[in-house]
Amino acid sequence: GLAVVIGGVVWFSSLVTAPKDGSAKSADLFSSLFPFGNNQNVPPSTPGTENGGTESNTPVPLLRKVSDAPVAGAHFSKNGIIRYVERETGHFFETAPDSLQSLRISNTTIPGIQQVVWLGDRAFIIQYLDEADTIKNYWGSLATSTANQSLTGQFLENVTEILPGATEEQAIFVTKTTSGIRAEQAAVPETKGKQLLFSSSLRSWKLFAQGNTLFAVTAPSSGNGFFYKIENGNPEPLLRNIPGLLVSPRPDGAYAAYSSQTGGEVFLSVLDTKSGVTYELPIAAIAPKCTWFRTDEPLLFCGVSALSETFTIENWLI
Repeated sequence: GLAVVIGGVVWFSSLVTAPKDGSAKSADLFSSLFPFGNNQNVPPSTPGTENGGTESNTPVPLLRKVSDAPVAGAHFSKNGIIRYVERETGHFFETAPDSLQSLRISNTTIPGIQQVVWLGDRAFIIQYLDEADTIKNYWGSLATSTANQSLTGQFLENVTEILPGATEEQAIFVTKTTSGIRAEQAAVPETKGKQLLFSSSLRSWKLFAQGNTLFAVTAPSSGNGFFYKIENGNPEPLLRNIPGLLVSPRPDGAYAAYSSQTGGEVFLSVLDTKSGVTYELPIAAIAPKCTWFRTDEPLLFCGVSALSETFTIENWLI
C-alpha cells in the first residue's frame, strides 16, 4: 500500500543565475581560492559542539534535527550514513541515523556555498557565488571517511544547472540560452562526449533526473501545468492541464507525487509513471514539501502544518 507520513520537512532551493565565464579549469586550488581558511588541522566535531550532539548513551528519537546550522545539501549513502555540508563554512559532516554525534570529515573552508549536488556517496558538485555574484560549479570527491580531508577537483563552467547522472561518474548538464534549453549527460569531471538527452526552444522547463530517467515539468504558475517523461530525447506526456502543478518524482522514477490547486484548495496525488494510474491522497500538501523514502514500496514523507500524526493509507493500494 501507499504509506504517507505527516511530519516536518527540509527542502533546498535551486540556483537560477547562469555562469558567465569561460572553459573548465583543473586545480587543487581551495587553499588559494578561499582566504578564510584552508585544510586546517581542526579535530572532528564532538558531542555538544556546533552540531548539537549529546552523550552517546542518550536515546535517539525517531525524528531529530541533524544540524543546528543551515546546510547546503544532504545525502543518504548506501550504508545509511547521512552526509551534509554546512552552508556558512563549507565543512563536510557525516552522522549515523542511530547516533546523535556528527563527525567532521573535511575542514576545508568554503564560504558562501549555495547548494551541493550529490552525484553519489563520494562525488559531488559544489555551487557557490563568487564576488561578482556569478555561480561557480566545482566537482569534488571524498576519498574516505576520515577527518582533515582536503578537497580537490575541477571547475565545471558554462552550465546553468547540474543534475545527478545515471552513475556517480556522470552528471547531467542543463544549459539555458536565448534559443532554449539543452540537457546533456557526460562523465565528470572530463565532461567530454556529451550525450544529448533533451532539447527544447522553451527555457522554462524544470528538469528532474531520477536514476536513468529524465522528467520535465512546466514552470510553476497559476495556470495549467504539464509533466513529461523523456524517452530517447522525446517528451512523453504523463500529466496534462493540471492547475498549479508541482511535482516530486520518486528517486527511481516509478512514482511521482504531484499537487494541484483549484479554487484555493490544494490537492495531493501520486502518479504511477509506468501504468499512468493516479491515486488521490486525503491530505492537503504541496509536492515540494514531500520526499520519498528509499524503500521498495512507495513511502512518502510530507510536511503538513495542520497535522502532526503519522498514519498509513490502507485504501490506496499501488
